[in-house]
Amino acid sequence: MRIESFRIKPQKTNPAPAQSLTVESLLIRLYVYLLKLYPAGFQAAFADEMQGVFMMTLRNALVTGYLGLLMIIWREIRDLPLNLIRARRQANNQLPPATQRVLRIQWFVRIVGGLLGLFLLNTLTIILSPSYNLYSQAIPFVVMLFLASTSLLIALRWGRVGGLLTITFGIGMGICIILYLALMAWAEISVLLTLFIGVLWALPFVIFGALFYKLSQHPARHANTAKHLSN
Repeated sequence: MRIESFRIKPQKTNPAPAQSLTVESLLIRLYVYLLKLYPAGFQAAFADEMQGVFMMTLRNALVTGYLGLLMIIWREIRDLPLNLIRARRQANNQLPPATQRVLRIQWFVRIVGGLLGLFLLNTLTIILSPSYNLYSQAIPFVVMLFLASTSLLIALRWGRVGGLLTITFGIGMGICIILYLALMAWAEISVLLTLFIGVLWALPFVIFGALFYKLSQHPARHANTAKHLSN
């Protein structure tokens, strides 16, 4: 009798397909990115645990097939908005009343500033259309208006830099409209009215730019406060 016949042959395990590993890696990276939408205190307390549970659930779903994977993706997409609202509401409720007021003002400024920037950019598309007879003397004003409107949108993400740019281009736009009126309608409009129109155009951008710059100094304090309260 041959001894080799009694040897136990190890069973070969089929490695996971490369496509499944790629899908798993991509979904985990996306999930980690989505976790950054939660408040800082919530991330410090629960992000690692949530990521671990998601990875385990994802691997189990990949074994059963892509139908289970689609169900998990749909569940996460469906529950994400409500979970974000609950987490942010809970984090805000833990903050001091003065900090809560600052956060409400910050969101109000972002919404109004963003809408104003989008409205002015849409207006520029009309001004720059071929049917609109744009004088060459008005080109500097149009350029400044475009830069100031774009700066408002930049301030939604980078408040300090966007705020400073909004103030700068807003003042430049006011100067350009004053020079334009001085060249084109000097006889019809008085000096005081010309200055008033220039200030009127520049003032909203200066106000919103200053608000964005001032409010940009608070998020770091809010994050530290929320993190401290969660510990």
